[in-house]
Amino acid sequence: MRPGRSRIAPLCTNFTRCGGCHFQHVPYQSQLQIKEEIFASIFEKFLKDGTRIEPFLPSPISYGYRARARLFPSTDEEGAKVGFYQEGSKKVVALKRCPVLTEDINLVIEMLNDETNTAFGALAKYIDYVRVENDLFGNSFLTLSFTKRIREELKEKIRALSTHIGARFMIFKKKAQFFWQNELICFYKNPDLAPQGLFCKPGQFFQANLEQNRALVELVVSLVKEEKGETVSEFFCGSGNFSIPLARIGLEIKGFDLERKAIKNARENALKNQCQQNTQFFTWDLLSKNLTYNSNFKADVVVMDPPRTGARSLSAIMGLVAPKTIIYVSCDPMTLKRDVETLKKQGFKLTALHPLDMFPQTYHIETVAVLRKS
Repeated sequence: MRPGRSRIAPLCTNFTRCGGCHFQHVPYQSQLQIKEEIFASIFEKFLKDGTRIEPFLPSPISYGYRARARLFPSTDEEGAKVGFYQEGSKKVVALKRCPVLTEDINLVIEMLNDETNTAFGALAKYIDYVRVENDLFGNSFLTLSFTKRIREELKEKIRALSTHIGARFMIFKKKAQFFWQNELICFYKNPDLAPQGLFCKPGQFFQANLEQNRALVELVVSLVKEEKGETVSEFFCGSGNFSIPLARIGLEIKGFDLERKAIKNARENALKNQCQQNTQFFTWDLLSKNLTYNSNFKADVVVMDPPRTGARSLSAIMGLVAPKTIIYVSCDPMTLKRDVETLKKQGFKLTALHPLDMFPQTYHIETVAVLRKS
């Protein structure tokens, strides 16, 4: 850390051992300054071409924000516990609580790690990982992913765990899902942009910082509005995080995603929010090295929100799609930079970068990039 920056005591006793956080010893405003400096250095050469970097958008809360977590089981003389991997290893750091996770998730972790929970202990050696999630309404969801197909002897142990934690459950081939109230996760709701809410099933992707996701959606909607286009193609649309709000402001939307279940969710969310008439959703392998142009891709504005690996193949054909504007939502500045270089060769100029802090206490940076046809 640069000399002169203040340090504070980390909230977590596992800080430096657990691989989840990087900045708990740094005041939140200083974290943002560090991220601003890193971000500006990555995109330095674009600034010389007139690209502007907007002020970093801080998270509404810097602790207790993360609404999903993937944990791992460990067993020792003290019994079965769940926790995160230690930095740089597969050794599990058992948790009592995690200050970055929401209170609802911490309560589920406490139930699993309770010494009286012999039902979880009986299952732990068969478990690959544990996923805990919660939503805008405080509903919690627990998924146990097993190393092998669930046989009858495991089903009895799963039933015993459901009784102990007071949850309903469903069993799939290699997974058991537990829930206390609703079976669907509500990850976004807005009186105008998604009045009935947007939903997905446990285990499907949604932004972990639900409060910051509101700001992200509103930012993307406002940027698309500024372009005054009538048609939008959203690539990596997931369950409709951007597609449904954009459809609600009257735009014609086509959404594309690799996951069939996500596309099914998006269609259901469009129906719930009464915008099915101006939405179409397609399953498409957008990460294929052999991705080719299709006339369905054509639109005035493109929104893309790829995984951390970026959108290499899609960026390479964007000149054929020929939107006047691209709104690129990225969770990794380095793959964003790589894809912007490709898009530049396709005739697009990076005009603005809007960085957001989606994951306080970590080095991760979320960005909304605006590119226009040059």
